[in-house]
Amino acid sequence: MKSLRMTLLIIGISLLPITQALADSPCSTRAMAGHWVYASSIGQTVADPSLPAIFISSLGTINIDKNGNISGTFDFNGLGLFFIPDITATGSITVKPDCRGTLYFLSSTGSERTDSIVVVSRNEMLGMSQDPQSVFTYQVRRISGEPFKDDDD
Repeated sequence: MKSLRMTLLIIGISLLPITQALADSPCSTRAMAGHWVYASSIGQTVADPSLPAIFISSLGTINIDKNGNISGTFDFNGLGLFFIPDITATGSITVKPDCRGTLYFLSSTGSERTDSIVVVSRNEMLGMSQDPQSVFTYQVRRISGEPFKDDDD
């Protein structure tokens, strides 16, 4: 009887990390809630196929609420052509249990994007534009579990 109890105890203890991992799964829209920062790699985009491609990058912040609504502000650089600071954006994020998802946003400059994302951990995501005219990737890191609240709000 003691050996059966000991065996059950050992099995139970060995399953704890699995049940904890399942309970803490970062792969849901709700788990993404918080304040994030991101930086794009230098990507290449073609706004008009008749024009040459330009290299772009951006840097900014993203707030995600528990329902997957996003808001953020970013700076955008079109290498050698223009720099646009303080662009605002709103949109949504969805994350599937397999850690893949979609981020959609509309910016204050009128640009609209849908990106594929992958959740790497509770504190990191990777993203890529779905636009076939754009090679644009970025890394996103959580800096807080709570969305940023501006003092002016």
